[in-house]
Amino acid sequence: MFSKDEIIRAGYRVLLEREPENTSVVEEAAASMESAEEILQHFSTSTEYIEKLGAPGYLSAVAVGRGARRQAIETRTSFENMQALFERIRKQWSKLGETEPYWSVLTDERYRMSTIEGHQASFEASARNEMNLFDAALERCFMNPPKGVCLELGCGVGRATRYLSARFDRIVAVDVAAGNMRICEDAMRQDGIDNVDCRLLTKVQDIADLPEFDLLYSVMVLQHNPPPVSLYMLNTLLPKLRPGGVAYFQVPTHTLRYAFSIESYLKSDPSILDMHALPMQEVFASIAAARLELREVLADGWTGQYGSHTFIARKPA
Repeated sequence: MFSKDEIIRAGYRVLLEREPENTSVVEEAAASMESAEEILQHFSTSTEYIEKLGAPGYLSAVAVGRGARRQAIETRTSFENMQALFERIRKQWSKLGETEPYWSVLTDERYRMSTIEGHQASFEASARNEMNLFDAALERCFMNPPKGVCLELGCGVGRATRYLSARFDRIVAVDVAAGNMRICEDAMRQDGIDNVDCRLLTKVQDIADLPEFDLLYSVMVLQHNPPPVSLYMLNTLLPKLRPGGVAYFQVPTHTLRYAFSIESYLKSDPSILDMHALPMQEVFASIAAARLELREVLADGWTGQYGSHTFIARKPA
């Protein structure tokens, strides 16, 4: 077992590549930290480290990941609790959909309702990079990318929907926020896109009632659902893939200092924009239970921090 002082000095030498001159500031910050990974995260988000590498470093993320410990995350509950969790999320996002629909999709101050008019083009263009990553992933993993019906879990205001509509015969675009859905529907009409079927989810059962599909697409959506709900979504939707179908989805699997208690969550402030993690073992189990072939797991940058992954799996033809 290493002392905090040894970890701090190693952080200077390995991450900042210099000998420590004055460790008092780091020692003060580390006083309330309980693990080596928290101390390393402190180094990897420091101004000196970011300026040195241009961004929070890959090697520091690897170091944090290798030292990750099992987290206290409740992932299973009764259907009654599941509905209560879903209803809390639905109310939270319904409010965001009415007040800050664009910012709720991309939390950038440019996309507040007070400033979105001057940045609408960049907001819509941001989905191009997302689609480039999607296309590259399909190209890496499959000789023949899927066609047919695409289920877009969390369509928001239709930012990615318009791009997906050109790749598939039909899009089933679902969301929990009526305000976002109205904007999505209006955007499809304005662009003359007629192959998008928008569906508002109002209760957990609506997920089970969705039709079969050939591709599941979900980015920056599962991360805002509490673990029992995101696991329920995967367990319910992945078996709906048709033979030859593909699941492409992103979810954080480990976040520093994260824990989840159903009881505590239902008592917490619903106005906070939540970020959740679903343990990777649970994701693997869900993929296996649906009898899918896991093709790829890639660390991604969708949350702006360590622990988010994009999964690609296929149902045998």
